[in-house]
Amino acid sequence: MRDENLRPDNIFRQTLFGVPIVQEWCDLWLWEQVFEQTPDLKGVIELGTLKGGLSLFLRLQTMQRSQRFCTVDWVDYLTPCPLFDVVDLAGQRLEIDMWVGEGWEKLTGMLADDAWHPLLLLCDGGNKPKEVQTFAPLLRPGDIVAVHDWNTEFGPADLAPVEHLLEPYLLDYAEWIDGMTRWWALRAPGTAKET
Repeated sequence: MRDENLRPDNIFRQTLFGVPIVQEWCDLWLWEQVFEQTPDLKGVIELGTLKGGLSLFLRLQTMQRSQRFCTVDWVDYLTPCPLFDVVDLAGQRLEIDMWVGEGWEKLTGMLADDAWHPLLLLCDGGNKPKEVQTFAPLLRPGDIVAVHDWNTEFGPADLAPVEHLLEPYLLDYAEWIDGMTRWWALRAPGTAKET
């Protein structure tokens, strides 16, 4: 007997090693491709930790590749988990409000730090349009910005204010699998999209 709630596209029932991940499996495959196609990344910053499943996935990816990792959220939704201890997720996590005071200074300080670049910035917090529109202009050519919940919490109209800075990255794959995440590479100076 099958439980229809356990369908592979039911993101609210997905786990990674028992940790809620709120991702479709096809998106994890595409994340793997992003890491494989971008071996020169030095760091990944995730905005929005939630239950920590994707944080665990990203942390394992960055550990394997000797890259920096940080996940940022203003509320701790994490449930204690032995795997979080193994990968030192607590040591990679900032519990800050990224929009004000010390939180803003910490996040923008990391974005300005050469040691993090080329950087992959995942916008998956509580206001994805604001995150992309605020932080994409602070990134550098060679960096990548990613957004989860494509066409639900973030869509083409939200991208429009910064689209001139960005070049779609692995878009054919993302559309092929109908994934929930999209990636863009920061354009080099002088290669801005014609408007």
